Amino acid sequence: MSRLMSYQWPGNVRELRNVIERAAIVSTGDKLILELSSGATLGSKSVGQILTDAEMQGAMRSNIVAALRATKGKVSGRNGAAELLALQPTTLYSRIKKLNITPSDWT
Repeated sequence: MSRLMSYQWPGNVRELRNVIERAAIVSTGDKLILELSSGATLGSKSVGQILTDAEMQGAMRSNIVAALRATKGKVSGRNGAAELLALQPTTLYSRIKKLNITPSDWT
């Protein structure tokens, strides 16, 4: 968390989104694996930001779309998005429906 907060984000929101999506794809278990660019300039540590419910839903939606993109739309089974996200397939199907995620979002 401190690496995310102290990074300068020269690419702004797009770079942050890409780093989070990549971390969600490559991480397993309880730890998020960050891959910040090698020439990263770290700044001073800032206070954590509190997200609104809408922002949290947006982050969840982006994370699910990233997982579906990584699995080419495969939701369940070995190497499916549910496994990648450590969710039950039924839970993921429910979230996909609730967040109105369609194939056009990940293709």
